[in-house]
Amino acid sequence: MKSEGRLDAFSGALMTYGCYDLGKTPSVANWGDRKLILSTPVIDFFADNLAIPADQLQNPLASPLYGDLRGMPPALFQCGTYDPLCDDTTFMAARWAQAGRVADTIWYPGGVHAFDYFDTSLAQRAEAGAAAFLNRVFTG
Repeated sequence: MKSEGRLDAFSGALMTYGCYDLGKTPSVANWGDRKLILSTPVIDFFADNLAIPADQLQNPLASPLYGDLRGMPPALFQCGTYDPLCDDTTFMAARWAQAGRVADTIWYPGGVHAFDYFDTSLAQRAEAGAAAFLNRVFTG
């Protein structure tokens, strides 16, 4: 968005359990084989299939955690506490806030990766949180 000069087209960013560092944050690296939707080997598989050279893993186009976040729109970060991407969420929300941007974060206790795709009360809470954020950024 930013590199293409299209930030003004965005009112907000809903960031739900994203992978923001292909070099692996500590929670991804240390998760191991425990497969709750994702595991370290599964994340490695997806990252390896992108065929990004090791010296480019901190390129913001591959790993947005390393990008210039100044001027980004308000964001809502959501993640379950049983998701190996929890450090990605924590670090990206912190960097967003350090850039002087709104970076709300909602943690969903016991939520695994993609928890919001299951028919559970946790998913309903995430949907309500996302809707409230989107309503706020679209209507002011």
